[in-house]
Amino acid sequence: MELVSIVTVVKDAEKTLKTTIGSILSQTYHEIECIFIDGQSRDLTNEIIEEYRELLENRDIRVIHIVEPDEGIYDAMNKAIKYVHGEWVLFLNANDWLCDEYVLENVFTGNGFDGVDCLYGDSINILDGIGFERKAMPMESIFYRVPFIYQALFLRSNIIKKYKFDCDWKLAADYDQILRMYLDNVHFEHIDIKIANFDLSGVSQRHSFEYALEREKIQKKYNAASKRRFRRYLRTAMVILIKENKSFYKTYIRVKNILNH
Repeated sequence: MELVSIVTVVKDAEKTLKTTIGSILSQTYHEIECIFIDGQSRDLTNEIIEEYRELLENRDIRVIHIVEPDEGIYDAMNKAIKYVHGEWVLFLNANDWLCDEYVLENVFTGNGFDGVDCLYGDSINILDGIGFERKAMPMESIFYRVPFIYQALFLRSNIIKKYKFDCDWKLAADYDQILRMYLDNVHFEHIDIKIANFDLSGVSQRHSFEYALEREKIQKKYNAASKRRFRRYLRTAMVILIKENKSFYKTYIRVKNILNH
């Protein structure tokens, strides 16, 4: 079995962190290390990490716990990369958690994924306790949307060490990273497994318009702005319209769930 490094970047997350760690602790797969990068929390975040350390280590899960200032989430994620020992890396932040206890076992047991650099699956997106399944899209959709939730992406450690986050992008550095990898012919493979529950209250979700502008700049930087332009503009307008009105977005989620069932 291959070692999976789960990175949790965190600051002042005492209300949600136990759920994140609990979902790791419950995994039936045993080759795991946990890397916690804390940006000097002022609440009980670090006490919670230390509280769970013994439980994790009793499961033979290596725990690395770093507390130091950072310049934002992407800077903290870059810092985490140097502590990675696993073959695969998953970024699972403090508002997110694995879908069930079999996620890692279902992904990695009996699967070598020879020649594959990045694995991506599906997710459950959650807004104010209301969840809906987000099916991952083909990688070609990268030119008008992010094909998957980042918390549903497993990266080879040698790939993430090569393609670090560009911290000049404050909201869309993960999109920038994925686009760079795709344009460089990094091998992505979709797996039909729900990986993570993703909390839609994150920064990029709360600033849809600013995120769209940053994504457009990234596409221009790599001469990709002309690809799927009409579809990108149409989808961006729809997403901003929906997400900027929270009650409308929740209604959209409810309707989507009804249609999916």
